[in-house]
Amino acid sequence: MNDFAIPATAPEINAQIAELTLQETSTPQASSARRDRLEALHIAKAAAAEGAPPARDPFTGQAPAPTEDEAYPAPATAMEYQFQPPPGVEIVNEAAAGAVKGALFEAGVPAPLADAAFQQIAEMHVAGAFADAGSYDAAVAQCKASIHAKHGDAAPAMLRDAAAYLNRLADQHPALEDAVAQAMASPFIVAQAANLHRYGTTRGRK
Repeated sequence: MNDFAIPATAPEINAQIAELTLQETSTPQASSARRDRLEALHIAKAAAAEGAPPARDPFTGQAPAPTEDEAYPAPATAMEYQFQPPPGVEIVNEAAAGAVKGALFEAGVPAPLADAAFQQIAEMHVAGAFADAGSYDAAVAQCKASIHAKHGDAAPAMLRDAAAYLNRLADQHPALEDAVAQAMASPFIVAQAANLHRYGTTRGRK
């Protein structure tokens, strides 16, 4: 079996995410490989979600801007956000989580992308990415380096568009301020934010 193959079904993807989340690494190289693998799995999970745009890779965004039918689907209700934490992680403040879901719904953030982003942030918490200011700064720097490595000349525009989208979320929805700050440490979330800035959702289409 190819260890780098991405499984085709959601249960298989979730199983590999759970396995990798609990996996310990002993070297920086192994840790980086684990993080890249988790990122790829979350990309596959978001792309496979019902209603995801069929004509555009959700990470690279290299295809042309979507048509009305291909735009990211805005949620019909805040209940669409599931926020499933990784194994061994619990949501300790349900009220705060509810406020985040409400703010995400008001902003029209697609549920599959928000749920995948929630798991990414939870996994980074477990890994200690937000343990202190130094850890956070290192995680953000690593995120930017990863995006430059993957996207080359397109990276500055991606980072700029992602920052515009995420800063707008934080300015308009104070309940999302912490999540936005943490999002800047995830290449997956940054790429999704750039796509949302560029293509919007069905809620914003006439």
